[in-house]
Amino acid sequence: MGTTASISGNPHTLSTSFYEFHLTTDTLTAIVTNADIPEAQQYVDTSYSLLLELGTSVNNIPTQNLSNGLQVGFSVSDQAKWVERYVLASTKTDIPKSIVDVSPNPFLLSKASRLALPVKDPINSLAHVFCFSISHVIGVFQADYSVSEYSGGKFILVPSADLQSRLSSGIYFIIARTNNSEYRWKVAVIR
Repeated sequence: MGTTASISGNPHTLSTSFYEFHLTTDTLTAIVTNADIPEAQQYVDTSYSLLLELGTSVNNIPTQNLSNGLQVGFSVSDQAKWVERYVLASTKTDIPKSIVDVSPNPFLLSKASRLALPVKDPINSLAHVFCFSISHVIGVFQADYSVSEYSGGKFILVPSADLQSRLSSGIYFIIARTNNSEYRWKVAVIR
């Protein structure tokens, strides 16, 4: 069992909050953003309860390992609506975060403005996106998009309007191919 420090907060819809952990030799800043655009468009101001933990052994919440042997954990209800970044004062750089899952999932086609597919490729590189359903052997959708910066990460952003007439409710497999990689996701679509 190691030493941990915790910070809790109550941020609101579409808010950005900054939290700092002051270490012996450095300061870790956590930047936490709520990206729930569909809820904000309904003018719902919701307060969320979040927990950030930093320590040598963080348990029971999703964690990220830091280079100095510490772990930072972030916990909030409906984690897919949140983006977090961590910056060390000594290097003034982000601590790399592992690639996130597709967002939102489930994808509410009538409410969400876009489907964000996380990738590691350079900004503006071309990506070919295919969408397959379990019941269709052939693809139900395919198009080309550029990789964009979104919420501090690199994503292929597929507008909902592009999918509106092609997808019904169900489970879909999405494949994105770039010059460097191939990515695969499973997404629940709700019309």
